Amino acid sequence: MLLSPFVPTEILRIKPAEVYLSVPQRYGNYNFIGNRIAEGGEVDILLISGSNTHTGFDSNFIAEHLEKRLNREVHVLNFGASWYGAEVDLTRLADALTTIKPKIVLLPDADVGFYFPHELSRYVWRHPPKYQPAGLSIIERATLYGTAMLGAPNLTYAAIAKIWERPIRPDLRACMQRYEDSSGYQAEPFGWLSHHNPDRENRLPYNPKDYTLPDIPLEATKFNGVEDENFEFRSYTYNKYQSAFISMMAEVAEEHGAQFAMVSMPTHFGKDAPAERVWVRPFSEGYGRDWPTIGVSIRQLFPDLTFDEMKQYYSDESHLNDKGAQIFNLAIIPVLEQMLRNAR
Repeated sequence: MLLSPFVPTEILRIKPAEVYLSVPQRYGNYNFIGNRIAEGGEVDILLISGSNTHTGFDSNFIAEHLEKRLNREVHVLNFGASWYGAEVDLTRLADALTTIKPKIVLLPDADVGFYFPHELSRYVWRHPPKYQPAGLSIIERATLYGTAMLGAPNLTYAAIAKIWERPIRPDLRACMQRYEDSSGYQAEPFGWLSHHNPDRENRLPYNPKDYTLPDIPLEATKFNGVEDENFEFRSYTYNKYQSAFISMMAEVAEEHGAQFAMVSMPTHFGKDAPAERVWVRPFSEGYGRDWPTIGVSIRQLFPDLTFDEMKQYYSDESHLNDKGAQIFNLAIIPVLEQMLRNAR
């Protein structure tokens, strides 16, 4: 029983693409992720993290605007998936890099996150892991090993039965096709519904108005490592577990020739007002932010709107709706263009 995590990885040799294609189809973006890993190839930007990623970055919209600026074809993949977990972000990146060669790996700064593994980590975390931070505690290592044990029966069955060859469930075909068509982006055509008042009857109508992006200087979207008129530190840090995994993501990306960067999204609502500056979450002691960070605050994005007027571009405090995503994406297109021009 203790050796069971080794069966799917060391004996049956299940491939990364097969792992993601074996995650239950009801969990959304994993089937798309598995298909793209199986396909492989060069991409310009690879996005990885939780639901704020796969609802906040319109891959095709970003690619279209960058193509006009760079005068060439641009490929953007959104590997966001529901919920945040530092260890699954690293695993998703490591698995992607087995076949995909990105110029930029972009990770949104997280507002939340559990200390112990992601709810779905048992489906993708394997033992022995290809990458695991050296500074983890015995409890953390044991927890991850236990996660691999929980997932081993599923992966063993998947490898034997080749369940990645199963057809898409009829009730999920339209959803899966949308992920394929949108390069992993999940549009949110919804009105505002606060986390603090989640009764669906309270959701505001979806009727976002056309909006002209204000002039945001390029340098105002780039974090220089210290608080200034555009950026400020959050009041709480990533814990050591999260800091270790994020730092290793940067190392792995660089090892594969990609530029690792983080982005702070304009989803920071206070109790009665939006954040005036871009929020950057500090790392635990001993870990530095040794890579580029970009971002735009809610107030920079919507300088002339009232607090209530801004809500028409959000589905809740943590997620932009589809219109809001495109407005935010337009604001960071110039800095993404600069990063791609400077990429190796």
